[in-house]
Amino acid sequence: MSLFKKTTKKQEVKKSNDNIAPVKNTVHQYHQHFIIKQPLVTERTLLLGEKNQYVFLIDNLASKSEAKKQIEKMYSVNIIKINSLNQAKKPTGYRGVKNEKKRFKKVIATLKPGQKIEITGNK
Repeated sequence: MSLFKKTTKKQEVKKSNDNIAPVKNTVHQYHQHFIIKQPLVTERTLLLGEKNQYVFLIDNLASKSEAKKQIEKMYSVNIIKINSLNQAKKPTGYRGVKNEKKRFKKVIATLKPGQKIEITGNK
């Protein structure tokens, strides 16, 4: 008989990793209020407004469904379709100094006919 049990390192690692849940690449619950950063207002997005499409900048980790829920809740509208796109980093330079523009994620939300979102304040 022995006083101590012999365990291998592999058994100890398996025991310690059993309680850890897998990490998902989604926005955590405490970030739910900060999914929508701001509406994107440019000449092109204002022209899309005539077609009932509105563009928003969102958090990089947010999904389409999370953004859709947040927009519907904030503006009390019904969204038919939602498209998203990731804008990659872009290298920039000025007088030999190299920089990068930050990456961001955009969402284009198409509303039901007859509904509007007043973004610019113009009526």
